[in-house]
Amino acid sequence: MRLVAELPAGWTVIDPDGGVVDATARTIEWQLGDVETRLQVIVAPRLRAPVRSPAGEPAFRATIETRLEYVAGVAATDALTVLVAPALVVEHSVLARVEPISQDPTYLARDAGLTGVLRFDAFRIRFQVRNADLPAAVLVPRLQYRLGVSGAYADVPVGDSQGGAPFYIGTEWRRTGLGTGTLPGPAQEPIHAWDISIRDTDDATQAPAPGRRVMGRAGMVAIAIPGDSYTEVEFTVRASIDLPLGAWFDLRLADGGRAIASATSASVISEATPHIELTRGQRDGVPVGPPVDARPSSARGIGDVDFPLVTPDVIAATWSDRGGMPIYRLAVALPTAPKAQAPLFAPFTSPHAPDTSLVSDSCAACHPAHTARSSYLLSRDAPQEALCFACHNGMGSNLNVQAQYADAAVPANNSATRDYYRHDVISDVNLECTSCHNAHNATPAASTQTTTGWTVAGAQSTVAGVVVTNGAARSTPTYTVQDGTFGHQPTREYEICFKCHTGATVASNTGQLPSRYELDKGVELNPANASYHPVEAAGKNATAAMGLSLSGTSPYKQWNFTTGSTVRCVNCHGDPRKWNATLQPNGTGATAAGGDLAPHASQYRGILIQSYRDRILKSSNEAYAAADSALCLVCHAEAGFVSNSSSATNFRLHQKHVTGIAGKGNGGTDIDTPGAGQGNATCAECHFRIHGTALAYRVGDRNNTRLVNFAPNVLPNSVTGIPSWTSTGIGTGSCTLTCHGKEHDGLQYGP
Repeated sequence: MRLVAELPAGWTVIDPDGGVVDATARTIEWQLGDVETRLQVIVAPRLRAPVRSPAGEPAFRATIETRLEYVAGVAATDALTVLVAPALVVEHSVLARVEPISQDPTYLARDAGLTGVLRFDAFRIRFQVRNADLPAAVLVPRLQYRLGVSGAYADVPVGDSQGGAPFYIGTEWRRTGLGTGTLPGPAQEPIHAWDISIRDTDDATQAPAPGRRVMGRAGMVAIAIPGDSYTEVEFTVRASIDLPLGAWFDLRLADGGRAIASATSASVISEATPHIELTRGQRDGVPVGPPVDARPSSARGIGDVDFPLVTPDVIAATWSDRGGMPIYRLAVALPTAPKAQAPLFAPFTSPHAPDTSLVSDSCAACHPAHTARSSYLLSRDAPQEALCFACHNGMGSNLNVQAQYADAAVPANNSATRDYYRHDVISDVNLECTSCHNAHNATPAASTQTTTGWTVAGAQSTVAGVVVTNGAARSTPTYTVQDGTFGHQPTREYEICFKCHTGATVASNTGQLPSRYELDKGVELNPANASYHPVEAAGKNATAAMGLSLSGTSPYKQWNFTTGSTVRCVNCHGDPRKWNATLQPNGTGATAAGGDLAPHASQYRGILIQSYRDRILKSSNEAYAAADSALCLVCHAEAGFVSNSSSATNFRLHQKHVTGIAGKGNGGTDIDTPGAGQGNATCAECHFRIHGTALAYRVGDRNNTRLVNFAPNVLPNSVTGIPSWTSTGIGTGSCTLTCHGKEHDGLQYGP
């Protein structure tokens, strides 16, 4: 007897496991000899499937036929059907032109090539990606190109153009809907399953899965593709100034820079000769009748002829001795002088909007038509801040932002220890100037106060943000992304901050000390909470003492708020250089609470407008210093801290704690260490989370009012085993805890 396996076309035998291979018949034969009783045979040949089926499909089913033969014929048959599929299958692509004015994409037919691409043109390229296997696959999308149909592929640069590269993956601008401006699209956005455009599959069981559109560096991250599914990956591509004319390119999707076996490619052909499109005014001339003052000027009797288009009475004919070749000169029509443009050096006015016009040289400051290096005729190719700093360096604008980042007094960010001193548009690939500013729609309008928070300032007009719908106290709000386009714009300044400081954007706190936690500000600032700083709504402490605290004086007083006020994020997280001590007699400084406070960079950790001591406690005999709580004193009077008789506080023992307990403890000076504390107290020991108490370090403090929540160095009471503060009325209460070595066992205080 013998066992025969018949292989499908294109399969290769790596190891026949003792069998004999007949390449012509595509069989493997194993001789079994004479069989008198039952026989069990196990063979394990190693086979290699072709990359594609005979029909050209990268994912296909193949059947291996087997039969058991003996002298008289075939004793038995069986078949094994297998699904042959690479980890990922890319079979189809779709290209789309992005119109230069409307920004609308026009998709071509499936697998059709894109022709007539010019320098600076934008287009989209979308690939169908299928996972024909059952386990989930992971794809790190990369777009690659090559010149012609041979040679090596190279990665398409991401973020902006690079010298010599014909393309780059760049920002796709979106209309705001206001008719005057555009906004950069996000670095990546989802392609919903119902928007999948290529729906043919080799397997009817495959289901569509959400895809991704990539438009910048932050979008180049891994995506998971479920088993037995298909999705799409799309890139927004821009042709650079280095695009050669009349060239053919192949573009393909790669996985983290590695080729995907048998992946399809898309063809893109650049325009051989750039076409010239004239505006209506350039096409349409003015009828002027016959040539003006034509006369012969040479022996041949042919002279130069003047054909003026607009001003025939102004331009007189000129003559030369060349003869034989008429010269056609075009008259220049001068339009009515435009309205005066805002000069770049004018204080507190914007050169960008709303007074720009198509005849203004303001546009050319960023968009030089003949010397541009990047998308949308930008004068700088990379990075984005280089374009902004070309003016915001004290030379073209009185707003010298570059100096704020170059200030030697501002330390570098350290993400490992959560020490942040700047919104780092220079080093952080996820942060750009356009994250907070839309240059086309920026205005000098100030932020104004409302009962639900301060409005978006003109400098941040029509940028993306996150709107919250608050629920119960301490609950996570519902977050709605507003992309900045018409009808989808944040109206409150804090909503712009929330797009980076809430929800999924908050980093993990695993391994971090409590004083370095990143917390969801949407949860902390919810007005339903027991206590919070009044960003989204006025605060809950409307007592007379709080009113006196807000209206009183201090060495650092900058803002004069009331108990009914709301405050801006930048009233605490702003540029300290906006505060001028020589012009600062208790809240009457040069910069108003609604003015330009620019949280670009600060020498104080947390990009704070003044210093705040919240990690290192005071040493044993260190005296009180107002600078330790300067951040608090920009709003609050100092009297409540340095006078035991002050009426500017509901807690009369403030002065005792911050000035009168030097040398009372024997712990260390690290606020994250239980039992630490050896000198005068700092504000952060009793007000550890200062945005609000909803996420207080100690769970028992999360319903506290007055922003009372204790730091990790504060120990439980030795009897109760918990630290607690109990309010029994305005200005009265008790503490049960151990702090700076002092046991508080229901220790009461009163007015």
